[in-house]
Amino acid sequence: MAAPQISFVLPAFNEERLLPGTLAAIDRFVPVEITREVIVVDNGSTDSTPKLASDHGAAVVLKPDVETIGELRNAGAEEALGDVLVFIDADVRLTASWEEHIAETLRWIQENKRSITGSFVGISEDPSALEKNWFAPLLSRDNHHINSGHMLIARQYFVELGGFDELLISGEDTEICERATLDGGIVKERPELFVSHEGFPKTLSEFYKREVWHGRGDCQSISLALRSRVFLSALVLVALHLLTLAMLALNNLTGFGLGIACIVGLVAGLAWIKYRRQPLSIIFANSRIMYVYLWARFASCFAPNRVSSRQRV
Repeated sequence: MAAPQISFVLPAFNEERLLPGTLAAIDRFVPVEITREVIVVDNGSTDSTPKLASDHGAAVVLKPDVETIGELRNAGAEEALGDVLVFIDADVRLTASWEEHIAETLRWIQENKRSITGSFVGISEDPSALEKNWFAPLLSRDNHHINSGHMLIARQYFVELGGFDELLISGEDTEICERATLDGGIVKERPELFVSHEGFPKTLSEFYKREVWHGRGDCQSISLALRSRVFLSALVLVALHLLTLAMLALNNLTGFGLGIACIVGLVAGLAWIKYRRQPLSIIFANSRIMYVYLWARFASCFAPNRVSSRQRV
């Protein structure tokens, strides 16, 4: 049997609800002329995830004790036989647009072997207001890295780069793209390879928990924290709250009012910077979400030092 042209690598933990749809989309939208394999790296699921994957024809790699998402993805890549690795999350679905453009993408990778491509994941098929306001507009901005929820890279180049950094709790996709760029490689987003993400949070509570996880990467060291504009903004927000409460305790109503104004100005200003190309209604809605976002990123510092990849995938 000929080696597959592409190898899908899916990390998973208790994904019995969403994994079948992802595997079905692979079956539906990978052109018949492209040979493929699917590798599901299970992080110790307690539901039927491994059996569902195996019954569907996927190879299952059991890694119950792995602690970072990068290590899970690397474990799957080690088993892959395809010329091109397609890293995709268990809640991400291929689409008809992906099917239409994958052949030309594979030709481009063949011509540019030292490259990373893919697309940022789109919102779900039945999106919430939070998805529409916060996540959907991010697809139209200029991105300088490829999200590992949907990333394509030649297997040989992935090996050459040394894979994902297994020490990073999050941000492994940004880091490998930075390494590739410094190494003279090409990092090119291809929005036409559209995929939907069925796992986006639909409530502010779910969003808060998600961002606490994502913020852990910035809290792994002082140098990383000082390089993160988001974390520094979160520190400013906390400082403003403390100063505002101090003004209230001193019965300084003018200072208290100025503190409130500064807090509102900070979150509104950051929402405008992040979504300045969007309508004012989007910026206004995202000011409230920005407030939750910053508090979650600050709370990341107090999350457990070792956060399992299960909280991500």
